[in-house]
Amino acid sequence: MTEPTASPNNLPPATFTLGTFARTLLLISVALIAGMTIRRKVNANADLQMAYLAGFVVGTLGTSALLAMILWGIGWCFYRVSRRSRTIGRSVVLVLSSILAFGTLVNGLIESRNSRAEARVHEIVHNIHADREKQFNETGVIIPDVDAVHEANTALSEFVNSKSGIEKITGQIMVEFNNELIELAAQYQKAVEAFGSAGGNEVSTITDAKVITARIDLIDAALKCSGAVSDALEAAPETLHTKMLQRGVPDDYAGKFLASAFIAMRLVEAMEIRRLETLILQLQRQQLQFLETRWGYWSFDSETNQIVIEAEDLASKYDDLIHEMEEAVQAQQVLLRSLIDAQQDRN
Repeated sequence: MTEPTASPNNLPPATFTLGTFARTLLLISVALIAGMTIRRKVNANADLQMAYLAGFVVGTLGTSALLAMILWGIGWCFYRVSRRSRTIGRSVVLVLSSILAFGTLVNGLIESRNSRAEARVHEIVHNIHADREKQFNETGVIIPDVDAVHEANTALSEFVNSKSGIEKITGQIMVEFNNELIELAAQYQKAVEAFGSAGGNEVSTITDAKVITARIDLIDAALKCSGAVSDALEAAPETLHTKMLQRGVPDDYAGKFLASAFIAMRLVEAMEIRRLETLILQLQRQQLQFLETRWGYWSFDSETNQIVIEAEDLASKYDDLIHEMEEAVQAQQVLLRSLIDAQQDRN
């Protein structure tokens, strides 16, 4: 009795090859990885030298080809282990290629979304700086657009929430701080506008002592709001550092992050601007108080558009007060001009 012999058609394949679908998916996967890697490099370094970029592209393509060989090798191993079953080997390559392709696409979509969110933040901030520069050049002052700043912080919040880990935590803390500062700034702006709408320190619109008293009350409200903004800025380094430590951010990381953030937001200059702003309000209050307590000793000449004070000593005190106010305004304008010029240099 003879033993059965295997038919040539039943013998396991002698070599491992990929089917058309497996080859296509494998090529798509490595092409996606290569394309995303090159795109990420170009986006992060817009000024790359062509020679360096060409070398990076060649290196990336070579790495992608090596990855394809590794995937093929894994499929071949399963082919051997499974007693030369091409189906199992090809299935393994298909699964791994599918995972790589899907992961690369998802990562690409996330990066694209993050890039759009970051671009939106830069666009809004750029527009804010452009509007402030135009306003300063035309009027010599800057009235903050609270709504625009709030829009920028909302866009920043969306960008921060796309991050993870420490970057997300520190970003969220800064967004929260910005929200608090924006609210305080809005209250201050509202108080200043109320004072201005009532006539401010414009002497020509004063009709009696009660008008001065009402304006002093309004400027006191503005000073209170200004103090709240200044207090928040002065406390920012310690407050933000403490919040970061409480939320698990390492001390060294928090310190370096905040140091960089405060340089970017020009905290020192912002505090000096607030000091000058408060000083100007205080001097305006002193001016109004001078006019209130010396009611009847001065008058306003509508033809010359000047205040007339007969007593020389009182006139000298008033002139000194106005001169000090003008110096504070000039100092503030110089600082604002330097900040605008510095922003232009960064752009």
